[in-house]
Amino acid sequence: MIKRPNVNSIKSNNLPSEKYFSRFIASQLQLIQFNNKYYSDKKWGNFKAPYVEALKLQEDDMLDENKLAPKLSSLILSQVEGAKRLGVCC
Repeated sequence: MIKRPNVNSIKSNNLPSEKYFSRFIASQLQLIQFNNKYYSDKKWGNFKAPYVEALKLQEDDMLDENKLAPKLSSLILSQVEGAKRLGVCC
């Protein structure tokens, strides 16, 4: 018997259903918009830097839902596919 790697031991080794991804992306977009509105310039810069780098976005595109959502969705789905290849189930 092949033992699956223990990737997410706190909750389980199961991925969430793909039906939740669109809501997750929508909540990420809301978080970004909220933080842009209420964070200081310095704090906003620190917050957005990992997004800009990971999603390969121009800084101005962080607030453009039509550019941010597809990049975020693509990144998440590629991570899900990688997890599936490691044996994590849905």
